[in-house]
Amino acid sequence: MDAQRVQEAKKRLVDASQTEKLPKWMPEHAGEQLIGELVARESGRSHDTEHLTFLTIKAHDGKKYSVLETSLIAKGIVSQKIEIGNGIALEYGGKIEGKTGRTYHKYTVVKV
Repeated sequence: MDAQRVQEAKKRLVDASQTEKLPKWMPEHAGEQLIGELVARESGRSHDTEHLTFLTIKAHDGKKYSVLETSLIAKGIVSQKIEIGNGIALEYGGKIEGKTGRTYHKYTVVKV
């Protein structure tokens, strides 16, 4: 393994260890917002090995938050063409009942 790959691996390990310590943004009430810069988008697994993606967002006050990327958030990121380094705003819309009767957590995503 060459030195560059070793350095990249070390950086990713440091980043991963810092990500684990980030507070999670888990809104409870409709209207709660998180506005900042998208600094990372990383895959992970839950305790039952389910594939999950986590965002790291650096808020305007400098604090970083870990956000579970739901399917609605993922669709918003793709449709708004939000990339690492771009500004992002998330607004929690509360728990909504869908057309099938199933409830889900609604989010609005905007590129800032």
